Amino acid sequence: MFDILLTSDEQGPLYIQLYRHIRGLIQRGDIQDRTKLPSIRTLSQQIHFSKNTIETAYQMLIEEGYVISKPRSGLYVVAPFLHPPIPNQHPFNLPKDTQISNMKALQSSHEAPIDFSLLEIDSESFPLQAWKACLNESFSYNSGPQI
Repeated sequence: MFDILLTSDEQGPLYIQLYRHIRGLIQRGDIQDRTKLPSIRTLSQQIHFSKNTIETAYQMLIEEGYVISKPRSGLYVVAPFLHPPIPNQHPFNLPKDTQISNMKALQSSHEAPIDFSLLEIDSESFPLQAWKACLNESFSYNSGPQI
């Protein structure tokens, strides 16, 4: 079993704090592969969070592939990470020399990491203006008189 201790200096909603904490335990190897996570009810009684808060954090872990749900059995940690975790800091906010060395390392490994975090949005890659134009056109086209 593992302890879940959230510090009071963490930012954001409780479900995000819980998600980040459990994700960190998995990434550091404190929670091993195939370890069963406590049930929502058990964890709720242990840390005094609402069931909805825990369920949301667990769902985020499932969606990002840190755990899997086995019907009538529970949630289990899957595939511990073989590489060190990528820091939360965006790579373009790093000093220029660190950016260059990171880019060379990525190019030499032929594996570019992809951040599928639900907490980060890559607004540069999404064509927001085109999306808005399509939505506006659709709304104006479909908002004619109703019969």
